[in-house]
Amino acid sequence: MFAAVFAVGAIALSFLVTCTSATAAQQSYVYAIIHPVYGEIGTFTRTTHQVANTTTINSQLRVAIKLLGAVVYREDADGAETLRDNRLVSFQNITQTNGTRMEVRGESHGNTFVVSSPSGTVTAPADVAPSDPWFVRPTGPRDMVSTKTGKVVHARVSDGARTTISFNGVSIPARHFTIVSDNRQDVWLDSHDVPIMFRTEVDGTPIDFFLRSPIEASVFTSDHNQASAE
Repeated sequence: MFAAVFAVGAIALSFLVTCTSATAAQQSYVYAIIHPVYGEIGTFTRTTHQVANTTTINSQLRVAIKLLGAVVYREDADGAETLRDNRLVSFQNITQTNGTRMEVRGESHGNTFVVSSPSGTVTAPADVAPSDPWFVRPTGPRDMVSTKTGKVVHARVSDGARTTISFNGVSIPARHFTIVSDNRQDVWLDSHDVPIMFRTEVDGTPIDFFLRSPIEASVFTSDHNQASAE
């Protein structure tokens, strides 16, 4: 799912061949965030950098809800995760909600993963997974950590039923995974295992994330209200 782009002249081609394995691959995904009442309220951006067996993930959330032109709710979050051999080794997340700052950190220590947040310090299994829609495999029971709150929960991930997602009359094949813990999340992956849509509950309200970029404009448009999962 990662794509590497190289700009190189003919005289540098032999050098490129010997160094490709050490060159970072990068891919960015931008999602529109949709509230069932307020409509589009922000964006979520996820950028990955991969070098050999190490992947760094940077995320950015920007949410603002307006009433009569005035912002009544704002949430900004910036996060970073590091994985080695597809296992989480560290993360940091800073969230600003209406001016209140919260920082959560996690780091692997031997056979455990230690998470620090304003609520205290908790210890999770070394193979704990981040609460990230990209991490729906392996399916079945597993431990997950919320990179926003630092809470560690026991979750169960479904097998991923084959279905379609309809965007403005265009049906896209997908696999639908559900993640059930203290709340429910739904993830729809395309044929390249990229989440083209995911949904999470916030205080009982379903919040949808629709992939905006990269995607063909003829399939996904700004009219997100016409998108639905079947």
